[in-house]
Amino acid sequence: MPKKENKSSLNLSLLKKGVLIALFGLVLLSPYYRGLYFDYERFLFFAVFWGIAIFFFVAQYFLRQERIIISTIPEWIFIFLVLLYLLNIPLAADKGGAFREFFNYLTFAMFFLLVENLWSSLEDKKWFLLALGLNGIILAFLGIFYQFGWVSPSATPLGMSMRDLFIGGRLHSTFQYPNTTAAYFAMSYIALLTLFLLEKKKSWFLGAIFLSFLSLSGFFFTYSRGGILTLPLALIFLFLLLPRREKIQLAEVLFFSLLVLLLFVSPLENYLVHKDPLFFGFLFSGALILTGVIFLLSKVEEKVASLSNRSLLLGVVSLVGLVVIIFLLALYSDFLPPQLSRRLRDISFTTHSAAERFIFYRDAWRVSFPRLLNGWGGRAWKALYLGYQSAPYFTESTHNFYLQILVEGGLIGLSLIAILLFSLFYPFIKNRHSLPSPDKILIFGVLSLLFMGFTHSFLDVNFSLGAYHFTIWFFAAGVANYLRDYKFSSFPLSFRIHYEFLILLGVVFFVLSILIFQGTNNKIWGDYYAKAGDNDSALYFYQKAARFSFGDAEIHLALSRAWREKFLKEGNPQFREKSKKEAERAHRLSPFYYLYLEQLGVLYVEEGQFEKGLQFLEEAVEKAPLLSSTYEVLVSAYRAVGDFYKSRGEEEKAREYYARGLLVREKFQKNVSHSRKNITESENLQEAFQELSLLLEN
Repeated sequence: MPKKENKSSLNLSLLKKGVLIALFGLVLLSPYYRGLYFDYERFLFFAVFWGIAIFFFVAQYFLRQERIIISTIPEWIFIFLVLLYLLNIPLAADKGGAFREFFNYLTFAMFFLLVENLWSSLEDKKWFLLALGLNGIILAFLGIFYQFGWVSPSATPLGMSMRDLFIGGRLHSTFQYPNTTAAYFAMSYIALLTLFLLEKKKSWFLGAIFLSFLSLSGFFFTYSRGGILTLPLALIFLFLLLPRREKIQLAEVLFFSLLVLLLFVSPLENYLVHKDPLFFGFLFSGALILTGVIFLLSKVEEKVASLSNRSLLLGVVSLVGLVVIIFLLALYSDFLPPQLSRRLRDISFTTHSAAERFIFYRDAWRVSFPRLLNGWGGRAWKALYLGYQSAPYFTESTHNFYLQILVEGGLIGLSLIAILLFSLFYPFIKNRHSLPSPDKILIFGVLSLLFMGFTHSFLDVNFSLGAYHFTIWFFAAGVANYLRDYKFSSFPLSFRIHYEFLILLGVVFFVLSILIFQGTNNKIWGDYYAKAGDNDSALYFYQKAARFSFGDAEIHLALSRAWREKFLKEGNPQFREKSKKEAERAHRLSPFYYLYLEQLGVLYVEEGQFEKGLQFLEEAVEKAPLLSSTYEVLVSAYRAVGDFYKSRGEEEKAREYYARGLLVREKFQKNVSHSRKNITESENLQEAFQELSLLLEN
């Protein structure tokens, strides 16, 4: 009997380790697929995740293991956030988008819960830090190899896109944006620093230092000003948490890392720009020099550690002052590479980039104000921002995670995120002196990594990428596991989840992941054929997309346009009716977005329901008042209605609509007068107004 129990226990241990490693595999793989920015890749990863989850739940059920317990504050807050996104769907600005964002948060909540419960199954957590650090370096080298022409832009290994990995003189790697790349590299750098502080074996901690220089170099070649601002804050946060000895080690590493990087960064950039293989010689030489310096310092570590606190404080202050002086001298003496120097000097609140972000932030508050309590639902920003923008721009995100939450979840959502972060960070800060070692160093390193991730998200679109979610919530779950083990966090209410329910939930969302993936894939093919002018093929794929990916307003709009194109070509009124039905579906799902209003308006005008169609087009202008194209469509519609009545000999009726078309100019001028940037009439709009004036004169 004991042998059977031991075997069962061994199988369970292997199962948990295997599932945890599989989940971490998703974390490591996700950046290679454009960071899961697009739904096509994201929902494929979701399908894999739910497949892993189903396997684990079924195994736990048959092994008769204890049910998963929801008991800590982070767990409950995450669940409340998911419920908020679910409850917001019926009244959301974009119901399909709100459902997908609910799907996102439910998936990441389940991911968080699984990792938290499995974290203890792997005793040595240093492998997670090493793997994250190595992953950042591999991603950096992919971009560098692309710059050297060693990676083909047309290559798609395992479906990974290798396009634009290094463009505009900046390292993008496989992420969608260089600033998000910088945030990920900064987190991988902190992971390697934590590994260095954890390890006592010289081979390990010296290897960590060598790799950290490569990671830091990759971070700098993103030329991300937001990253350069937030990484020092994260490192200061780590420094303040660490015990005395580790503080000394970190200060030494950071000082000499920056010193070596400053000495090497100019030739490194020069060789990189000119695609000279000497780049790699200098890069590895810098890493070796830094490793050698740290090795020598480790010989006198005990003597340094024995110094008085006053002496150490004086030493740290001197090092910081020296770093600042060296950095400023390098910056203003043109020692640094021109592009890096220019971007560093450009860090201020008055730059074009900063000014644009402040416009986004201001507009986000304006969007959120009508539904300040609970928000507009997931992905509401894209559906609404054109109606509130104070200057012309196009962006699918507020460029600030917390304002995105405010728009989507209101003050309730923002409060939940604040409580979640507080519950992850504060208990460890409060009890930092009582934590056992080496857990203490690991926890502080992971907290610093999370601090970097959440702080940088004040400035950019990081959480628009699924890969960023996977990385952040994996390590946040690890921290939450320690909260449970040390009994630092408990909610007044605990709840046990039956595995039968989890299996059912997993199956439902696994199927939905596959369906949305298939729908998105078919839409991509439909768009391809539509651009190629093959409307019949486009129509075929759009219809398949609508069947698979229900609730996607964009698919219904594309289908409406394809049916309209078929009607204009063949003249069958049934096709126009189908086009109108699809446009109405898109509008019901997203009633505030101008393109759906515009499509409906055009269809009604073509059908002869002039006033109804013009009403939709007028509303489209209200929902995007700074876009010239909306006015062009509206003026064209007034012109077309006027021409219709003129062809029937009803001159007075025709002149009425021509005159109403001319009044659009006043609407345009009034709306653009509120813009922070100058907007003038487009050539097409000017020409349309001139033609209406001539028609009224004749």
